[in-house]
Amino acid sequence: MERRQFGEGTIRLHENGLWEGRLLIRKNGYKPYFKYAYEKTYEECEKKLKELKIEYEVIDNDLFNPNMLFREWVEIWLVYTASKRNSETLKSYKSALDNHILPALGDRQITKITTGVLERFYADLRKDGRLVHRELYGTGLSVNMVRTIHKLITAVFATAVEHGFLRNNPGTKAKIPDTYQASKRIFSSNELKKILEASKEFEAYELVLFALCTAVDRGELCALRWQDITLSRNEVRIYQTLRYDNKSYTLTPVLKASQNRKIMLSNRLVKILRNYKKNSNSQWIFPGVFGNGEKPRNPDTITTLFKKILEKAGVEGGSFKTLRDTYAVICLDNGMDIRTLSSILGFQNVKTAKSSYEKYTTLNKVVAANKMEGAMTSINTLYS
Repeated sequence: MERRQFGEGTIRLHENGLWEGRLLIRKNGYKPYFKYAYEKTYEECEKKLKELKIEYEVIDNDLFNPNMLFREWVEIWLVYTASKRNSETLKSYKSALDNHILPALGDRQITKITTGVLERFYADLRKDGRLVHRELYGTGLSVNMVRTIHKLITAVFATAVEHGFLRNNPGTKAKIPDTYQASKRIFSSNELKKILEASKEFEAYELVLFALCTAVDRGELCALRWQDITLSRNEVRIYQTLRYDNKSYTLTPVLKASQNRKIMLSNRLVKILRNYKKNSNSQWIFPGVFGNGEKPRNPDTITTLFKKILEKAGVEGGSFKTLRDTYAVICLDNGMDIRTLSSILGFQNVKTAKSSYEKYTTLNKVVAANKMEGAMTSINTLYS
């Protein structure tokens, strides 16, 4: 019986006349087991066995050598991780790799990347790692982005350690930026009045008010179409976000299940939206400025627009995201329970909302509340 070795698998001519590919699967906590492939030709069986290796992340030992460059190992890692990730996650991986990780670490030997090398790399990112919108956000990457990059690097090394190619993962002991964040800027009631008044001069009153009363982010706001809102039931459905890359718009589903949510709207806001809709000829609730309403609004333009609104209102500090933070504090101050708030904001767990906002409330204790309308009473005077 003819038998040929194919990396970590074997291919043999079975007695039934078919080529049989056999692959041994080893997983931590499970007994080893075989996966089989039967094809008419050796070439077809070899191709099928290769697909099985990718599916079950069986990496041939001869694909790795201690002197290989980090970028060479990343290419292998991406092939084997692709089957386990959705397209948006892979896109975010490749963006972080191409824009930040590989330019700095790609040409280093994989065994030469130490914990110290990673810590210096993270420090450089915090100082001067931002590639776009530096005039808006500064030269350094945010703490959250650096931590995301760290998780990706650690995952790349973890696969090499898991397969016995490396002894240690340099990412596991690397010190990364603390999750501590500077105090959040919360708009006062007087500042909100000034902001909403100023937004009228930029024809953005409904946009700013909607963001304040729903706490949706820029991408979610720009992705909203009239079909996503049911005015008769006072609710809006958030299930996708809009991205603008390379001069093209892309609507993508929200990444986390918790971000797919419905938000209740107050009666006053619904009344304003009804009047606003009468003058709209677009499928988008907040369309782009150009194109006669046919195209959605670029999320990045909202940042610039809101900065102008703040200047016009004479309000210092804060950003468009501050509307979301202000919403959260107003809700808690008016008795909304932390679990309900967490679901409205799209957080996966209550701890995130608790640690982010509870310390900014004026209540000694957060009490339960079921109705959204009650939580929004303190900003009813903001409507016009």
